[in-house]
Amino acid sequence: MPEQRARSAVDTATIIASHGDDALYGGRHQGPARTAIARALALGAYSPGGITQFGVHACLHDHPDCTATR
Repeated sequence: MPEQRARSAVDTATIIASHGDDALYGGRHQGPARTAIARALALGAYSPGGITQFGVHACLHDHPDCTATR
């Protein structure tokens, strides 16, 4: 699974780098760009300490000072 997440992270970063402006301003690639942003947040939940973005904390593993448990 870590290998699959690594491949997904590369693909996701490529989409965001190429079409991130479409996610913000609309455009032909708006749907895939917004999906890639959501996927990036989900992938970030696997990292140590999780991820906090847009006021939401997501984590899959217990860690000190986790804001999700408050």
